[in-house]
Amino acid sequence: MRRSLIILFILVSLPASLCATEDPDSLFKAGSELYNKGDHAGALELWQEIADEGLYSPALYYNMGNAAFKIGKTAHSILWYEKALLMKPFDEDIRYNLEIARSYVTDRFDTIPELFVIRWFRMISLVLDSNGWAVIAVMLFALCLVLLLLWLFSGKPGVKRLTLTATVFSFALALSALGLYHGNRRVTIKKRAAVILTPAETGMSSPGTGGKELFVIHEGTKVKIEEEAGEWIRIRLPDGNVGWITSGSVGKI
Repeated sequence: MRRSLIILFILVSLPASLCATEDPDSLFKAGSELYNKGDHAGALELWQEIADEGLYSPALYYNMGNAAFKIGKTAHSILWYEKALLMKPFDEDIRYNLEIARSYVTDRFDTIPELFVIRWFRMISLVLDSNGWAVIAVMLFALCLVLLLLWLFSGKPGVKRLTLTATVFSFALALSALGLYHGNRRVTIKKRAAVILTPAETGMSSPGTGGKELFVIHEGTKVKIEEEAGEWIRIRLPDGNVGWITSGSVGKI
């Protein structure tokens, strides 16, 4: 009897053990095989398992966006493309597919064009993660201190001019790296951008259902999160209008 119970326990536990030992690479490859066979929903399900484990990569997000778009989940495809673009801001394929998905969004807004300098600063800040920019900033500040000491203790005029110029230049670069560090964190860590995932949401003048209805937005619209209060978030639309919606209706980028 005892031996039978042990065998039964092993048989019951075996499928779970096999699943637990399946690594992300195997899941990704299995998802790719399903995608190539036309089973886009099955591929997305496998890739979602990887994302649910807290693992991510531009390729994973990009493929999830493709699969979601294929099965008609346009809002989710936009969310995944946006996530992929955060990691590879200069990737033309991601940008192209994102624009195609956006063309299916119902809402259209009159927006103020973003300044070229601001857009490029944000894109450059995403080339490295926040830790990378922090390391560069610290190294540049250290270099600045070394050059400053050389300037102070050097007795040769030519060396003093050279080290002073290098000090100012390295200090400016250090400040730029520090700015890129904060820019990266504002976009990736604070997650102030989101995509509406529900078919339609009504923006309210205050958290809860007792406020005044201000606007209606539809799935796929990208918004900015300005404040969170329990199950409600205050969002800003691309045209500048603000209102409160439920937090469960969006996916944070």
